[in-house]
Amino acid sequence: MTQGTIGDVGVVVGSENVTTNYMAKSTPCAFLASNKRPIWGAIIWNTNTFKYNSEGFQEMLYVGLHEMTHVLAFSAIMYNTYPTGSLLGSTPAGDYYLNSQNLTNEVKNYFNCSTAYGLDL
Repeated sequence: MTQGTIGDVGVVVGSENVTTNYMAKSTPCAFLASNKRPIWGAIIWNTNTFKYNSEGFQEMLYVGLHEMTHVLAFSAIMYNTYPTGSLLGSTPAGDYYLNSQNLTNEVKNYFNCSTAYGLDL
């Protein structure tokens, strides 16, 4: 019998009850040395924002999926590990965005904004 866990990524889940206006926050915590992919992450839920009904459950489900994207890929501490740095840009305010011709065209069309520079992260 082997010891340990067989899996791709582990997520530690916690909670806090604060009056700030967010449902959850997340981050990757540990990375595989060989390719820098996340192997551990954390999601912290703000129980102060919970709604205990079917609408609230659906909202928590969507937010949980959103937070997992931060654990797996879209997190500022991972930007320097992206294979093609030319797709990543930053605004003068320091906000990051992805910019490729097809993606930026979709953003411009979807938001009806001809001056969009990419997809905000």
